[in-house]
Amino acid sequence: MSDDVLVPIVTALTGLVSGMILSPWRTVLGLVARYDADVRERRLETYRTLWTTLKGLDLRARPKSMRMGEAEQVLERLIAWYHDDGGLLMSRSTQCKFARLQELLVKATADCVSSDVKLPSDVLNSIIKSASALRTSTTQDVLSRRGPLLGAKRFGR
Repeated sequence: MSDDVLVPIVTALTGLVSGMILSPWRTVLGLVARYDADVRERRLETYRTLWTTLKGLDLRARPKSMRMGEAEQVLERLIAWYHDDGGLLMSRSTQCKFARLQELLVKATADCVSSDVKLPSDVLNSIIKSASALRTSTTQDVLSRRGPLLGAKRFGR
């Protein structure tokens, strides 16, 4: 066979084989990107509720005190949020931080004799730091602390 016939045949076969391999790969990548975007959007909606629940545990505002009853209310709202909305959407890292905060709240309120008793300051500080770590983890899940992927800085403007 001459080169005039062989080159188009080899080119056509190469294109066919690469198309058969790359087409499913592109489809999978598209599905994964859509799934990631959907999960991120759903997380953003759901995490807003979690942030509202944790508003009283702000690291910078540092509440001076918290009563056992208030800690129990936060714990109850966290449990409800987990089972109603958030449990399915959390990343593993966020789930671990969520569980840590729950553990601290359970431990702090375990021997509660009166809802008016104040939490010890070291316990409250641990809870506040844990709530902050949880919020930080949620921002990583939704990529809200990153700059724009297609921003002006990326293109030298």
